[in-house]
Amino acid sequence: MAANEILEEARKLRVADDLELILIREREELTRFTFGHIHQNVAADDTVLFVRAWVEGKTGVAQTNDLSPEGVRRAAEEAAKLAKAQTKPAGYEPPGPSPYPEVQAFDEETWNATPALRAELVRRAVAEANQIGFNASGSLATGGEEIWIVTTRGIHAHFRSSSVRFVTVILGKEAGSGYAEFASTRIREFHPEEVAGRALEKAARSEKRIALPPGEYPVVLEEPAVATLIGMLSSMGFSARAVLENRSF
Repeated sequence: MAANEILEEARKLRVADDLELILIREREELTRFTFGHIHQNVAADDTVLFVRAWVEGKTGVAQTNDLSPEGVRRAAEEAAKLAKAQTKPAGYEPPGPSPYPEVQAFDEETWNATPALRAELVRRAVAEANQIGFNASGSLATGGEEIWIVTTRGIHAHFRSSSVRFVTVILGKEAGSGYAEFASTRIREFHPEEVAGRALEKAARSEKRIALPPGEYPVVLEEPAVATLIGMLSSMGFSARAVLENRSF
């Protein structure tokens, strides 16, 4: 059964005052390498349905990857059961339909990237490190996600995106190390020699490094380091749930 059909059938269930249905498909194919050679290819393709039910202003959430009619009904009934068990209203109502911008984030070539294509890109990324005897390790992942949202209040939304992410750590012969990464929605924007070259340069520059005594030192952070900090703050600290639960970060 197609995603839209699954959600439309679920929307008709009469188990709660309102239902919000979010179906998320995540697809990732990953190529890992170490010592300049590929050692693993893995793939995952999973679809999960999240059901939020409102009953007398209270809300409950359940999830399932059993997308059969029986599995969907069980998830909806479980969400309604959890909503009824709450001791106080949620404090907000389910939203109605509204316009939302179209985002062009899908690339067919990236979504369908093959292990052979990833292997060729990895080969190009590690070539120079292999030539000079440095150890290049890391991974190259391709795939994307697809999201459908349907509610009993008239919301019908769909979004599809592709992704490519490359990460490498290169170790030198005398304790030098360098890190670099790349991320995009289009695999054609990935230039492996350029990205791996940044890590290789840092590994070469940091050979024979000396120890510094403990203390305070000014540092300059690269974009990936700042992105990691912001990512952790946004997922763990700047959360509406944390505010509702009176938690700090």
